[in-house]
Amino acid sequence: EIYTLSLHDALPIWHRQGELCAAAVEDLDFLRKTCGVEYQVKYVELTGVPDVTAPARPAPLKGWHLVYAPVKNRKSRSGIPVADEVILKLSEHLAARPAAAVTLPFLRADGKIDGDMTRRLIFSNKGRPWYQGTLDRPWSRGRKAAGVPEAAQINGWHVLRHTAASEWLSKGLSLAKTAAYLGDTKQVVLSVYAHFMPSDDNLARDIMNGFFSPRDSGGNAPEMTSAAPAGSLCLLNGLPHHFSM
Repeated sequence: EIYTLSLHDALPIWHRQGELCAAAVEDLDFLRKTCGVEYQVKYVELTGVPDVTAPARPAPLKGWHLVYAPVKNRKSRSGIPVADEVILKLSEHLAARPAAAVTLPFLRADGKIDGDMTRRLIFSNKGRPWYQGTLDRPWSRGRKAAGVPEAAQINGWHVLRHTAASEWLSKGLSLAKTAAYLGDTKQVVLSVYAHFMPSDDNLARDIMNGFFSPRDSGGNAPEMTSAAPAGSLCLLNGLPHHFSM
């Protein structure tokens, strides 16, 4: 159930794996139904990594550790719209499994450790943070059970971001908004997803198809989305009668 919820969460918010693992209640605005993405959880080798923590730690960090770090490309996002269904599921999840306060070292973008950070994580394992392996294992089991071949970038976790991006663009969301929500540049989104964007020809055709669609049951004329000269609708309605004579 919890993994199913994480998939529901990742698709509408298009988290990368590390970003989902770092998702915290402080990122969510249940009233406005939005989410922010600012940090990720990474599993890194810290032996020899500069530590500027003040006051200094009793002993330097060595070996592999889970850390919080800025998101990829340092492109944090805020005010991202979240689907109503996801907001409801997250509310139910947090009521049954309250967020866990998890403290990890903070790895700055310049590669230095700078103190610790505590976040109230939405998803955790008995107080331990999730990381990439936590998500890879159930994803792999589900993929195999569904008979889907293994291909990291095609059928891996990243396909959720591809799905969200393709849905947004194919339904008419702007390139700028899609890039902002994904945390990518417009150039990257355009190079990967341009084929999902409706062509201007099809868009123009759909607009006029809607305009010339049959009147509704109440006998109302087509809805005008912008100002038009007085009598224009009467003219359009009368023309077929004259040309059919």
